[in-house]
Amino acid sequence: MMAFLATVVVFIIWFHRVTKNAALLAPDVLTRGTGWAIGSWFVPIANLWIPRSIAAQVWTASRSRPHAGDEHQPRTPVNLWWTAYVGSWFVTRAGERSYAAAEAPPDIVSATELLVAAEVIDIIAAALAIRLVHRLTAMQCAAAASRLPAPLVPPLVPAAVPDKARRGGSHR
Repeated sequence: MMAFLATVVVFIIWFHRVTKNAALLAPDVLTRGTGWAIGSWFVPIANLWIPRSIAAQVWTASRSRPHAGDEHQPRTPVNLWWTAYVGSWFVTRAGERSYAAAEAPPDIVSATELLVAAEVIDIIAAALAIRLVHRLTAMQCAAAASRLPAPLVPPLVPAAVPDKARRGGSHR
């Protein structure tokens, strides 16, 4: 349980950080303040769509050309992760209700199967979240690097080596 809570905290901190980065990369793309990257997870009912909306906007802002006019560019990693995350949530709730209402052994088995399915979906959601973290972080690094100004000082050129030294000096 502690590992799960630690993962949640680290993920939300990362989510807030990439949202702040997105606000710097393309401030007009985000429709909510960066505080929503944290708060949206704790608002009942709204936590089923606001974090996904923020993630989609962060994805758009983090592209190399966020204003390229292709607003409908696929956000497949965001959509897959969010579908698995919300799907797991719903299947878990259904399994918990079934288990609580189960009286006969077959009902308990069915409820347990539902809970196992929820765990499998959870694992898939976790893997997709890891993939999203890697992709989005890489996108933001690339976007930030492409916006860096050219160096003001030209790179140092190695000093010319005299011909004698290059050939090994004088041979005696």
